[in-house]
Amino acid sequence: MEVLWCAMSRTRSSDARPRPLDDIDREMLVLLRDDARISLTAMGRALHLGAAAVHERVRRLQQVGYIEGFHTRLNYSRLDLGLAAFVGLQTQQSTQLRERLAEALRAMPEVEEFSWVTGDFDVLLRVRARDTGHLQQVLFRITRAGEGQVRARTMVILSQPFCKPGPEFEAVTESDMVATKPAPRPTVVKRLDSARVSSAVHPLGSSVLLPP
Repeated sequence: MEVLWCAMSRTRSSDARPRPLDDIDREMLVLLRDDARISLTAMGRALHLGAAAVHERVRRLQQVGYIEGFHTRLNYSRLDLGLAAFVGLQTQQSTQLRERLAEALRAMPEVEEFSWVTGDFDVLLRVRARDTGHLQQVLFRITRAGEGQVRARTMVILSQPFCKPGPEFEAVTESDMVATKPAPRPTVVKRLDSARVSSAVHPLGSSVLLPP
């Protein structure tokens, strides 16, 4: 069983004014993302900070919305829900229907994720079931929740080579900084061969030399 923190950039509605993250904040988010059970003492050793300073930074990151909570990642196979699938839905573009569909599927215990997406589908769900018979029942209930105005396509997950606790935002940020940083312009000294230099007349009448 692994405990995960959700480190997000979306700001909560709070009176605290968010300020830009510094390097210590980013390192702290990486530590918490990879191991939310890490102690304040261990985090302080890694960041060369005291426990009180670590606690204050974690509190501030929670308050301004960079940390939204912590969750436990369960082994669903042990809980008899080892069959997972993605379900793509095509539905009518009606605001009322979309709202009713979202609320109905939120109430279904087997539905783990719900996302409005672009492409061939309007909705992408992630569901869990005991077996194929249970999955079929889940699909029937999803269709009924769409009030007969949705078409579903199921993609069973055969295996999952890896599952990260979140994107490696620190690596993405660093690579973006390197990519956007302008490269220094090299100073080039070019010798002009006098035999290849031609003469041109400046509009004001003076003569200038231009390379061919």
